[in-house]
Amino acid sequence: MIGGSALASVVLGAGLYLGAHALEQENPFLNLEVVEPGVLLRSAQPRLGDIERLHREYGVQTILSLKDGEDPEVIRYAKANGLDWIILKMKADDPPTPEQAALFFDLVEGKPVDLDRYAGVIQRCSRKGPGQVVFGRPVLMHCEGGADRSGVLTALFRIEFQGWSIEEAKADMLRHFHFWWAHPRLFHFLDQYHPRKKD
Repeated sequence: MIGGSALASVVLGAGLYLGAHALEQENPFLNLEVVEPGVLLRSAQPRLGDIERLHREYGVQTILSLKDGEDPEVIRYAKANGLDWIILKMKADDPPTPEQAALFFDLVEGKPVDLDRYAGVIQRCSRKGPGQVVFGRPVLMHCEGGADRSGVLTALFRIEFQGWSIEEAKADMLRHFHFWWAHPRLFHFLDQYHPRKKD
């Protein structure tokens, strides 16, 4: 028979093993937010378990990666389940270029994306050009930590589509762990930002 302490050790060991396995499949610091239901979610780098859950629970249709590359398991899942993805390489220190912002706006507005127009900013993409492609929504946008690159594009979304002030959008970035002193150009960009003129 197994003694009480031995049984406790077995249970603890099994729990640690299962917990470690779960962490391999999911990012424990996902920094997830539903920015606009049915339109946009933002997060840190998702792992396979995260993307399975976000696809199942929120119906994610397109993954927008703002970092250099994408997790190969996430790409494999996307291919197997009909999700699109775009890799739009950005740096945490640099604000979005006009082309990067325009592509982001086309995606979240559900407009056709001209792959030729954005060939200079798209690193990799699930769709092939030439021509225009409509990517499905909601879009899951992520970078490494979900704080800087994802934060500044979320701020633009808040300002353009949700009527937030620049100060409110900056405060939202801080709530999602953006350290403004480490990447000061992002707040400077927002301070100088002029919302687009609506048609």
